[in-house]
Amino acid sequence: MRKTIYMIFAALTLSVSAFAQQNLRTAYFLDGYTYAYKFNPAFQGERGFLAIPVIGKTGVGVESSLALSSFLYPTADGKLTTFMNPSVASTDFLGSLKEYNRTNISFDAPVFALGFFTGEMYHTLDVSIKTDARVGLPKSLFSFMKEGTSATNTWDIYNVGARADARIELAYGVSRRFYDLFNVGARFKVLVGLVNADLMVENINLKMAADEWSVGAKGHLDVNGVVGVEDIYDFDSITYPASYEELKNIEYSIGYALDLGVAIDFLDYFTASAAILDLGYIDWKQGFRATTPDGAEPWKFTGFNDIVLTDANASLKSQIDAMGEDLMKVFNLTKQQNYKPGRTNLSATAHVGLQARMPFYQKLSVGLLGTHRFDGPLSWTEGRASINVAPIKKISASCSCAISDFGSSVGAALNLHTAFLTLFAGVDSFLPATNLTPQYVPIDSWNTNLSVGLNFTVGAYHGRFPKLVK
Repeated sequence: MRKTIYMIFAALTLSVSAFAQQNLRTAYFLDGYTYAYKFNPAFQGERGFLAIPVIGKTGVGVESSLALSSFLYPTADGKLTTFMNPSVASTDFLGSLKEYNRTNISFDAPVFALGFFTGEMYHTLDVSIKTDARVGLPKSLFSFMKEGTSATNTWDIYNVGARADARIELAYGVSRRFYDLFNVGARFKVLVGLVNADLMVENINLKMAADEWSVGAKGHLDVNGVVGVEDIYDFDSITYPASYEELKNIEYSIGYALDLGVAIDFLDYFTASAAILDLGYIDWKQGFRATTPDGAEPWKFTGFNDIVLTDANASLKSQIDAMGEDLMKVFNLTKQQNYKPGRTNLSATAHVGLQARMPFYQKLSVGLLGTHRFDGPLSWTEGRASINVAPIKKISASCSCAISDFGSSVGAALNLHTAFLTLFAGVDSFLPATNLTPQYVPIDSWNTNLSVGLNFTVGAYHGRFPKLVK
């Protein structure tokens, strides 16, 4: 268990920048964007399309209000030390944090995707691999670690959390145009769960005396997966199927989900749209749970005494090791025996958009997009405004700016869409990464999302809904 908690804490606090792919929100109002139906199943493509692995859509990105530079600091001799070192001022460290600090990483790559029309109806079929990882860390956790008894004798820390899941999605979507005024769409998805992990410490209460701290906590760690997840808890060797027969006999975790959307034209130049995505669940077959003992008396904690605070030559590894050991004692999670995994709900996402085309030049429009992720304490919200232009039938572009729980960003997207193919590229934020590790991990906070793709188009031209240009 000790290694498990250490690994989680190290990952949450220090490995806060990574690379992944997301759906490009700058492209929500982009004419001819192939994957608009993933934002809102009511949206229809200009033509039918075919996407194949890798080239269909690929990219890198991350959303985070944290940075490695907030936790690691250079010493006078050029080495690194943690924020716990007394040479790092509390005001410098805590001033770099928000009240609640989030990091989101997601990946949604089509293995195969197909879109086609039958009359007024637009159909999509796709198989994709989807992953999500979310981390939420309150500022109070780091205030407690850094300041301890120098600030107060009582600490209440809420909602230390991390969630991650990976799944395969098999989806069928359909949308229909009614009365040349509005579209209604839905996507039904069959899910194959690969792994799900949920760490949530709802509350930590610490009362400090001169030589001993009393700690009470409420929290849990759930890990579900296809094979071998029980072994993760103790870091034993993870088991994998050794033969085709074993693979065939695996009890897969199956679930179902639904996307719903609508888009409405009104007053000739306006279109309102709304969608709710990932209304669903997965029933897991294997897993384990660790919890804080229910109703247990507060346990005793002597503080972060193992961290070398006075030795300037202490290695970074020794400092992180000691930090993980001490936090393990604070979390105090105990594995439950005879645990049977059950159903986990997906974290739903809502999009609400409003697009207005300019009466004097209908190929120019402005758009407002609101996005909210329903994820308990790890929920987040973004507002994005965009300017969109399609000067000729085959080329469209969007520029956007956004404010979210991760900070502000500026994005852009360009789309070439012809009778034979679509080629798009875009970013939701192009803030440059000026400081990188040798492994290309950003040292400073970096929100970006580069997405590119090439898809083959088929069939007659229909125009992407909403089609307001006469």
